[in-house]
Amino acid sequence: TGAIPRLDQATKATYPIGKAYIDQKVCIPWSGRADCIVCEEMCPLPDKAIKLEQHEVIDTWTGEPRMRYFPVVRHDLCIGCGLCEQKCPVNGEAAIRVVVDPMLY
Repeated sequence: TGAIPRLDQATKATYPIGKAYIDQKVCIPWSGRADCIVCEEMCPLPDKAIKLEQHEVIDTWTGEPRMRYFPVVRHDLCIGCGLCEQKCPVNGEAAIRVVVDPMLY
């Protein structure tokens, strides 16, 4: 139908499918439940569109400070492939979702 144009790889990289966004209320580390780095590990980009930022938190069991990694999406690198959303281990709706930005098209 011509709805999907054939593009070379370099051109495709300039047209992201969408952008990933993290729901911090649902995300395992952001909600304080446990450690999780699945979305960063699954990101297929060499420079990783999802970075892990380390922050000190208070352990809910011991009351002691500890370091925890929190995923953060780099929207300037995200291509919207959806692997992070597909592999998110949260039960039900994923904590990281790819949203198509109508302003992109």
